[in-house]
Amino acid sequence: MHEKRIEKLIALLAIALTWAHLVGEWVAIHNPLKIKKHGRKEMSIFRYGLDYLQYVLLNIQDHFLNFQRCLSILEHP
Repeated sequence: MHEKRIEKLIALLAIALTWAHLVGEWVAIHNPLKIKKHGRKEMSIFRYGLDYLQYVLLNIQDHFLNFQRCLSILEHP
């Protein structure tokens, strides 16, 4: 019935997940995540990227260049 809509939604979610992960990897290169006492990072790479994207998008007027960098990461991983 709504197979095309579901396919588009899944494709959009896959792109968003990939974008957040790539941005997280890029941010982690410039500002590495801390390692906690138990040996794990303080948050996942995906979460790091998602938080950064959210911050940039919510403050787009002040961080437009960072938004453009995030877009370029999606274009050329």
